[in-house]
Amino acid sequence: MDHRHLRFWKERLTVLNRARFSFMGGKGGPLWKQMTFHLSNQSSEGNITIRRADGSAVKNTLKDGFLEFLHKEIQSIQNNEEDFQGLPFEFHGGFVGYLGYGLKVECDASSNKAKSSTPDACFFFADNLVVIDHNNGDVYILSLYDEYSSNNGNGIYGNATHTSWLLETEKRLLRMVAMAPTLPINRNSLVGSRDVNKHSFVVEKSKDQYIKDVQSCLDFIRDGESYELCLTTRMRRRIENINALQLYLKLRKQNPAPYAAWFNFSSVNLSICCSSPERFLRLDRNAILEAKPIKGTIARGRTPEEDECLRLQLKYRQVYEICTLPFSIHHFF
Repeated sequence: MDHRHLRFWKERLTVLNRARFSFMGGKGGPLWKQMTFHLSNQSSEGNITIRRADGSAVKNTLKDGFLEFLHKEIQSIQNNEEDFQGLPFEFHGGFVGYLGYGLKVECDASSNKAKSSTPDACFFFADNLVVIDHNNGDVYILSLYDEYSSNNGNGIYGNATHTSWLLETEKRLLRMVAMAPTLPINRNSLVGSRDVNKHSFVVEKSKDQYIKDVQSCLDFIRDGESYELCLTTRMRRRIENINALQLYLKLRKQNPAPYAAWFNFSSVNLSICCSSPERFLRLDRNAILEAKPIKGTIARGRTPEEDECLRLQLKYRQVYEICTLPFSIHHFF
Protein backbone atom coordinates (compact mmCIF):
# COMPACT_ATOMS: atom_id res chain seq x y z
CA MET A 1 0.00 0.00 0.00
CA ASP A 2 1.43 3.37 -1.02
CA HIS A 3 2.15 5.31 2.18
CA ARG A 4 0.90 8.52 0.50
CA HIS A 5 -2.62 7.05 0.52
CA LEU A 6 -2.38 5.39 3.95
CA ARG A 7 -5.07 6.77 6.24
CA PHE A 8 -4.97 4.61 9.34
CA TRP A 9 -2.70 2.08 10.99
CA LYS A 10 -4.19 0.42 14.06
CA GLU A 11 -1.69 -1.76 15.83
CA ARG A 12 -1.71 -4.46 18.44
CA LEU A 13 2.03 -4.74 18.88
CA THR A 14 3.14 -7.86 20.72
CA VAL A 15 3.82 -6.47 24.17
CA LEU A 16 3.29 -8.53 27.34
CA ASN A 17 1.42 -11.14 25.25
CA ARG A 18 -1.51 -8.75 24.95
CA ALA A 19 -1.55 -8.13 21.22
CA ARG A 20 -1.70 -9.97 17.95
CA PHE A 21 -3.09 -8.10 14.94
CA SER A 22 -2.35 -4.87 13.09
CA PHE A 23 -4.87 -3.27 10.71
CA MET A 24 -4.00 -0.91 7.87
CA GLY A 25 -6.27 0.90 5.46
CA GLY A 26 -6.16 3.66 2.88
CA LYS A 27 -8.26 6.03 0.85
CA GLY A 28 -9.92 5.02 -2.37
CA GLY A 29 -12.38 2.16 -1.86
CA PRO A 30 -15.88 2.47 -3.37
CA LEU A 31 -17.44 2.76 0.11
CA TRP A 32 -14.67 4.87 1.65
CA LYS A 33 -15.64 8.17 3.26
CA GLN A 34 -14.40 10.53 5.94
CA MET A 35 -16.74 12.13 8.45
CA THR A 36 -15.59 15.29 10.28
CA PHE A 37 -17.76 16.76 13.04
CA HIS A 38 -17.59 20.11 14.85
CA LEU A 39 -19.82 20.93 17.83
CA SER A 40 -21.80 24.16 17.78
CA ASN A 41 -21.40 26.20 20.97
CA GLN A 42 -22.19 24.15 24.09
CA SER A 43 -24.97 21.90 22.80
CA SER A 44 -24.75 18.51 21.12
CA GLU A 45 -25.82 20.05 17.82
CA GLY A 46 -23.05 20.39 15.29
CA ASN A 47 -21.91 20.41 11.69
CA ILE A 48 -20.66 17.36 9.82
CA THR A 49 -18.72 17.15 6.57
CA ILE A 50 -18.69 13.87 4.65
CA ARG A 51 -15.96 13.49 2.02
CA ARG A 52 -15.82 10.73 -0.58
CA ALA A 53 -12.76 9.23 -2.23
CA ASP A 54 -13.44 11.20 -5.44
CA GLY A 55 -13.06 14.48 -3.54
CA SER A 56 -16.75 15.40 -3.34
CA ALA A 57 -18.00 16.69 0.01
CA VAL A 58 -21.40 17.23 1.61
CA LYS A 59 -22.05 19.37 4.68
CA ASN A 60 -25.02 18.96 7.03
CA THR A 61 -26.19 20.02 10.47
CA LEU A 62 -26.80 17.27 13.04
CA LYS A 63 -29.58 18.24 15.43
CA ASP A 64 -29.31 15.05 17.50
CA GLY A 65 -25.53 15.00 17.78
CA PHE A 66 -22.75 12.89 16.31
CA LEU A 67 -23.18 9.77 18.45
CA GLU A 68 -26.77 9.31 17.32
CA PHE A 69 -25.72 9.86 13.71
CA LEU A 70 -22.91 7.30 14.02
CA HIS A 71 -25.30 4.81 15.61
CA LYS A 72 -27.67 5.09 12.64
CA GLU A 73 -24.77 4.71 10.21
CA ILE A 74 -23.62 1.52 11.92
CA GLN A 75 -27.16 0.12 11.99
CA SER A 76 -27.46 0.68 8.25
CA ILE A 77 -24.49 -1.58 7.49
CA GLN A 78 -25.48 -5.10 6.49
CA ASN A 79 -22.87 -7.83 6.76
CA ASN A 80 -23.08 -11.48 5.84
CA GLU A 81 -21.46 -13.18 8.82
CA GLU A 82 -20.73 -16.26 6.72
CA ASP A 83 -18.27 -14.22 4.66
CA PHE A 84 -16.07 -13.74 7.73
CA GLN A 85 -16.26 -17.21 9.23
CA GLY A 86 -12.88 -18.68 10.05
CA LEU A 87 -11.08 -15.34 10.36
CA PRO A 88 -9.14 -15.10 13.66
CA PHE A 89 -9.97 -11.39 14.18
CA GLU A 90 -13.25 -9.56 14.72
CA PHE A 91 -12.69 -6.28 12.88
CA HIS A 92 -13.71 -6.80 9.25
CA GLY A 93 -13.96 -3.19 8.15
CA GLY A 94 -16.12 -0.29 9.22
CA PHE A 95 -15.59 2.98 11.07
CA VAL A 96 -12.24 3.90 12.60
CA GLY A 97 -11.38 7.24 14.16
CA TYR A 98 -11.61 9.20 17.39
CA LEU A 99 -14.14 10.91 19.65
CA GLY A 100 -13.07 14.17 21.29
CA TYR A 101 -13.68 15.07 24.91
CA GLY A 102 -16.15 17.72 23.76
CA LEU A 103 -18.69 15.01 22.97
CA LYS A 104 -19.33 14.67 26.69
CA VAL A 105 -22.20 17.09 26.06
CA GLU A 106 -23.89 14.17 24.27
CA CYS A 107 -23.47 12.03 27.39
CA ASP A 108 -25.44 14.17 29.85
CA ALA A 109 -22.62 16.59 30.72
CA SER A 110 -24.09 19.93 31.72
CA SER A 111 -21.57 22.04 29.84
CA ASN A 112 -18.39 21.98 27.80
CA LYS A 113 -16.21 24.95 28.61
CA ALA A 114 -13.13 23.75 26.73
CA LYS A 115 -13.35 24.25 22.97
CA SER A 116 -10.97 22.19 20.85
CA SER A 117 -9.25 23.63 17.79
CA THR A 118 -9.42 20.17 16.17
CA PRO A 119 -12.62 18.41 15.06
CA ASP A 120 -14.69 16.97 17.90
CA ALA A 121 -14.92 13.68 16.00
CA CYS A 122 -13.27 12.33 12.88
CA PHE A 123 -13.87 8.90 11.33
CA PHE A 124 -13.05 6.93 8.22
CA PHE A 125 -15.23 4.20 6.81
CA ALA A 126 -12.62 1.58 5.97
CA ASP A 127 -13.74 -0.81 3.24
CA ASN A 128 -10.31 -2.11 2.16
CA LEU A 129 -8.03 -3.62 4.79
CA VAL A 130 -4.66 -5.27 5.18
CA VAL A 131 -4.40 -7.30 8.40
CA ILE A 132 -1.13 -8.65 9.81
CA ASP A 133 -1.06 -11.55 12.25
CA HIS A 134 2.02 -11.09 14.43
CA ASN A 135 1.77 -14.60 15.83
CA ASN A 136 2.57 -16.42 12.61
CA GLY A 137 3.29 -13.72 10.03
CA ASP A 138 0.10 -14.31 8.02
CA VAL A 139 -1.27 -11.37 6.02
CA TYR A 140 -4.97 -11.01 5.14
CA ILE A 141 -6.49 -8.64 2.57
CA LEU A 142 -10.19 -7.81 2.87
CA SER A 143 -12.54 -5.75 0.74
CA LEU A 144 -16.14 -5.12 1.72
CA TYR A 145 -17.09 -4.39 -1.88
CA ASP A 146 -14.56 -5.01 -4.62
CA GLU A 147 -16.61 -3.57 -7.48
CA TYR A 148 -14.07 -4.41 -10.19
CA SER A 149 -13.82 -8.15 -9.57
CA SER A 150 -15.95 -10.87 -11.13
CA ASN A 151 -15.76 -14.65 -11.09
CA ASN A 152 -15.24 -16.38 -14.42
CA GLY A 153 -16.28 -19.75 -13.00
CA ASN A 154 -12.73 -20.99 -12.45
CA GLY A 155 -12.23 -19.19 -9.18
CA ILE A 156 -10.24 -16.44 -10.91
CA TYR A 157 -11.36 -12.87 -10.43
CA GLY A 158 -10.73 -10.11 -12.87
CA ASN A 159 -12.17 -7.37 -15.06
CA ALA A 160 -11.10 -6.31 -18.51
CA THR A 161 -11.51 -2.58 -17.82
CA HIS A 162 -10.59 -2.01 -14.18
CA THR A 163 -8.20 -3.54 -11.67
CA SER A 164 -9.49 -5.30 -8.60
CA TRP A 165 -8.09 -3.85 -5.38
CA LEU A 166 -7.78 -7.36 -3.98
CA LEU A 167 -5.81 -8.59 -6.99
CA GLU A 168 -3.59 -5.51 -7.15
CA THR A 169 -2.83 -5.63 -3.43
CA GLU A 170 -2.08 -9.34 -3.60
CA LYS A 171 0.37 -8.75 -6.45
CA ARG A 172 2.13 -5.98 -4.54
CA LEU A 173 2.48 -8.13 -1.45
CA LEU A 174 3.85 -11.05 -3.46
CA ARG A 175 6.40 -8.74 -5.12
CA MET A 176 7.69 -7.47 -1.84
CA VAL A 177 11.09 -8.79 -0.90
CA ALA A 178 11.82 -10.04 2.60
CA MET A 179 11.99 -7.05 4.91
CA ALA A 180 13.66 -6.53 8.27
CA PRO A 181 11.50 -7.18 11.35
CA THR A 182 11.33 -3.46 12.04
CA LEU A 183 10.79 -0.73 9.49
CA PRO A 184 13.75 1.60 8.94
CA ILE A 185 13.52 5.08 10.33
CA ASN A 186 15.02 7.97 8.40
CA ARG A 187 15.86 10.32 11.22
CA ASN A 188 16.54 13.18 8.81
CA SER A 189 13.03 12.97 7.36
CA LEU A 190 11.17 13.53 10.63
CA VAL A 191 11.34 17.29 10.37
CA GLY A 192 12.11 19.92 7.78
CA SER A 193 15.52 21.28 7.04
CA ARG A 194 15.15 24.22 9.38
CA ASP A 195 16.68 24.09 12.83
CA VAL A 196 13.87 22.98 15.11
CA ASN A 197 16.04 23.15 18.23
CA LYS A 198 15.60 26.90 18.35
CA HIS A 199 12.07 26.30 19.68
CA SER A 200 11.65 24.62 23.05
CA PHE A 201 8.56 23.14 24.67
CA VAL A 202 6.25 25.58 26.41
CA VAL A 203 4.36 24.32 29.47
CA GLU A 204 0.77 25.52 29.79
CA LYS A 205 0.95 25.90 33.57
CA SER A 206 3.63 27.68 35.54
CA LYS A 207 5.62 25.87 38.21
CA ASP A 208 3.75 27.73 40.97
CA GLN A 209 0.36 26.83 39.49
CA TYR A 210 1.34 23.18 39.13
CA ILE A 211 2.47 23.03 42.77
CA LYS A 212 -0.87 24.55 43.80
CA ASP A 213 -2.71 21.92 41.75
CA VAL A 214 -0.73 19.16 43.48
CA GLN A 215 -1.73 20.60 46.83
CA SER A 216 -5.36 20.71 45.73
CA CYS A 217 -5.17 17.03 44.76
CA LEU A 218 -3.75 16.16 48.19
CA ASP A 219 -6.56 18.13 49.83
CA PHE A 220 -9.19 16.23 47.84
CA ILE A 221 -7.65 12.91 48.88
CA ARG A 222 -7.32 13.98 52.51
CA ASP A 223 -10.96 15.09 52.58
CA GLY A 224 -12.15 11.79 51.17
CA GLU A 225 -13.36 13.30 47.89
CA SER A 226 -11.09 10.97 45.92
CA TYR A 227 -8.59 8.19 46.57
CA GLU A 228 -6.60 8.72 43.37
CA LEU A 229 -6.07 11.65 41.03
CA CYS A 230 -4.03 11.81 37.83
CA LEU A 231 -2.71 15.35 37.44
CA THR A 232 -1.41 16.25 34.00
CA THR A 233 -0.38 19.35 32.14
CA ARG A 234 0.20 20.02 28.45
CA MET A 235 3.43 20.99 26.73
CA ARG A 236 3.50 22.52 23.25
CA ARG A 237 6.22 23.05 20.70
CA ARG A 238 5.82 24.78 17.37
CA ILE A 239 7.48 23.23 14.36
CA GLU A 240 7.74 24.25 10.74
CA ASN A 241 7.19 20.89 9.09
CA ILE A 242 7.09 17.24 10.12
CA ASN A 243 6.66 13.82 8.57
CA ALA A 244 3.91 12.43 10.79
CA LEU A 245 4.23 8.84 9.55
CA GLN A 246 7.98 8.77 10.15
CA LEU A 247 7.37 10.17 13.62
CA TYR A 248 4.89 7.38 14.32
CA LEU A 249 7.36 4.75 13.08
CA LYS A 250 9.94 6.14 15.47
CA LEU A 251 7.42 6.11 18.31
CA ARG A 252 6.46 2.57 17.34
CA LYS A 253 10.07 1.46 17.59
CA GLN A 254 11.01 3.24 20.80
CA ASN A 255 7.75 2.74 22.68
CA PRO A 256 5.91 -0.36 21.37
CA ALA A 257 2.47 -0.56 22.93
CA PRO A 258 -0.39 -3.06 22.64
CA TYR A 259 -2.84 -0.31 21.63
CA ALA A 260 -1.07 1.90 19.13
CA ALA A 261 -2.50 3.77 16.15
CA TRP A 262 -1.77 6.34 13.48
CA PHE A 263 -4.53 8.32 11.76
CA ASN A 264 -3.94 10.63 8.82
CA PHE A 265 -6.78 13.15 8.48
CA SER A 266 -5.00 15.15 5.83
CA SER A 267 -8.13 16.99 4.67
CA VAL A 268 -8.29 18.78 8.05
CA ASN A 269 -4.50 19.03 8.41
CA LEU A 270 -4.36 16.64 11.35
CA SER A 271 -2.48 13.47 12.19
CA ILE A 272 -2.85 11.48 15.40
CA CYS A 273 -0.16 9.25 16.87
CA CYS A 274 -1.19 6.98 19.72
CA SER A 275 0.90 4.64 21.84
CA SER A 276 -1.15 3.40 24.75
CA PRO A 277 -0.64 0.46 27.14
CA GLU A 278 -4.31 0.36 28.11
CA ARG A 279 -7.68 0.09 26.42
CA PHE A 280 -10.70 2.11 27.51
CA LEU A 281 -13.56 -0.11 26.36
CA ARG A 282 -14.15 -3.07 24.06
CA LEU A 283 -17.60 -4.33 23.07
CA ASP A 284 -17.50 -7.71 21.35
CA ARG A 285 -20.08 -9.51 19.21
CA ASN A 286 -21.44 -11.31 22.27
CA ALA A 287 -22.33 -7.97 23.93
CA ILE A 288 -19.51 -8.35 26.48
CA LEU A 289 -18.06 -5.01 27.60
CA GLU A 290 -14.43 -5.08 28.70
CA ALA A 291 -12.08 -2.43 30.08
CA LYS A 292 -8.31 -2.77 30.45
CA PRO A 293 -7.10 0.15 32.55
CA ILE A 294 -3.74 0.27 34.31
CA LYS A 295 -3.95 3.01 36.92
CA GLY A 296 -6.26 2.35 39.83
CA THR A 297 -6.25 -1.42 39.38
CA ILE A 298 -5.05 -4.27 41.56
CA ALA A 299 -5.04 -8.06 41.42
CA ARG A 300 -8.14 -10.00 42.52
CA GLY A 301 -8.12 -11.91 45.78
CA ARG A 302 -8.80 -15.62 46.18
CA THR A 303 -11.88 -14.97 48.33
CA PRO A 304 -14.45 -12.15 48.71
CA GLU A 305 -12.76 -11.22 51.99
CA GLU A 306 -9.38 -10.85 50.27
CA ASP A 307 -11.06 -8.78 47.53
CA GLU A 308 -12.42 -6.36 50.13
CA CYS A 309 -9.05 -6.11 51.85
CA LEU A 310 -7.27 -5.34 48.59
CA ARG A 311 -9.85 -2.68 47.70
CA LEU A 312 -9.27 -0.96 51.01
CA GLN A 313 -5.52 -0.98 50.40
CA LEU A 314 -6.04 0.57 46.98
CA LYS A 315 -8.44 3.19 48.32
CA TYR A 316 -5.92 4.65 50.73
CA ARG A 317 -2.88 4.34 48.53
CA GLN A 318 -1.80 7.59 46.96
CA VAL A 319 -0.66 7.00 43.41
CA TYR A 320 1.36 9.37 41.28
CA GLU A 321 1.75 8.31 37.69
CA ILE A 322 2.99 9.51 34.35
CA CYS A 323 0.59 8.21 31.71
CA THR A 324 1.24 7.62 28.02
CA LEU A 325 -1.56 9.40 26.17
CA PRO A 326 -2.41 9.97 22.52
CA PHE A 327 -1.19 13.26 21.11
CA SER A 328 -2.02 15.22 18.02
CA ILE A 329 0.30 16.75 15.47
CA HIS A 330 -0.62 19.94 13.62
CA HIS A 331 1.20 20.74 10.40
CA PHE A 332 2.39 24.31 10.01
CA PHE A 333 3.40 25.24 6.48
